[in-house]
Amino acid sequence: LPILLTEQVPDKLGPTIEPVRSILNDTEPIIKSSFSCAGDPGFMSQTDGLSMYDGIVLAGIETHVCVYQTERDLIRRGQHVEVVTNAVASRDAN
Repeated sequence: LPILLTEQVPDKLGPTIEPVRSILNDTEPIIKSSFSCAGDPGFMSQTDGLSMYDGIVLAGIETHVCVYQTERDLIRRGQHVEVVTNAVASRDAN
């Protein structure tokens, strides 16, 4: 499966942590400044080439903002989206 990696303003928030980067070492991160990946032209242009797949699987941090808004916006665009519960995190459990 194709893997897209995004980083939210890494110059301010830091890059992807090393254990994850070491697994995805061949994947160049898409740098974004909008919370939703769907608001980033670089991300959306990459997903345009994935129409042969039935949906998008999301994992990530800042679930309450970035993952949520990405899921919401992709669904609004007609995508089938699944969020991997054990592969998302937030600063606050509530």
